[in-house]
Amino acid sequence: MLTMPYYMDVDPGVDDALALVVAKSHVEVKGVTAVAGNVELPKTFRNACKIMDLIDAPNIPVVAGSAEPLLASMHTAVDVHGDDGLGGYEREVDELGSRPTASVPGWVWLAAELEAAKSPSGIIASGPLTNIARLCLGFPHVLSQVRGLTIMGGSLSGGNVTSTAEFNFYADPDAAEVVLGRVSGIRLVGLDVTHQVLLSWDDLRRFRQFGQVGDALFRMLSSYAGHLRDLGYGDGIAIHDVLAVAAAHQPDFFMWEWMPLTVVRDGTLRGTLVAAPNAGDRSAVAVATGIRHDVFFSWFWEALEKYR
Repeated sequence: MLTMPYYMDVDPGVDDALALVVAKSHVEVKGVTAVAGNVELPKTFRNACKIMDLIDAPNIPVVAGSAEPLLASMHTAVDVHGDDGLGGYEREVDELGSRPTASVPGWVWLAAELEAAKSPSGIIASGPLTNIARLCLGFPHVLSQVRGLTIMGGSLSGGNVTSTAEFNFYADPDAAEVVLGRVSGIRLVGLDVTHQVLLSWDDLRRFRQFGQVGDALFRMLSSYAGHLRDLGYGDGIAIHDVLAVAAAHQPDFFMWEWMPLTVVRDGTLRGTLVAAPNAGDRSAVAVATGIRHDVFFSWFWEALEKYR
């Protein structure tokens, strides 16, 4: 089991909320940076604070990052996550200053954290990669302090925004291209695998066994599931971002294939992930191609036991 600390870069989003809950149970979370994505930045920042408050983590910093993509037009997912991003979850956070934060943007704060660290840390990125791209572009010297970047994003087998593009890469394709071209040791968990791991309605009811946290997740996920069903995605509920936490913490749960990748940055194929075997100027990425469902779900439900 890996023991190094992690920073979480998120755009909550119901599945990001679930990822934060699970991550806090399994790994040392050093801080959280928020990025615009599923909803606008003020909401993703506030939602990250709400979730850290829900799981009683008042000492973990939450810092607001990028409010818009590097170059692309803004694209949100309120049709899936609701106008607030958390399916109408109503926990109020009246005193955001009661937890550590920073007056500088999230990627600047993260650079300072990595530079000051005595040992490497990992990053788990479950939203658009705008913050991570700005880190790469503005502070490339700190990348040596990142011992593994695990990303939920992309797809080589079909998208969920267009027929070819996954949401996070569609939301900021330029950022995804920057990161894939500049960071080595990436693990990428895309729709190729996340669409293999679904919760049923019976699974949703199981959340109510886990106290206040479980009840909140049940309400968020029920709203999320309803939106997905209305959009024609069937009865199975994909919990995309949790799989990035699993891939960072337990990579042996997955099957991997290494390949260089590039991202289409504009036009009708905006956000499309493409294998680039002849791209000698970039490192190969470990792309998740399969998952051991039994050990994943055992690990997943184990994470929720601490919240009973």
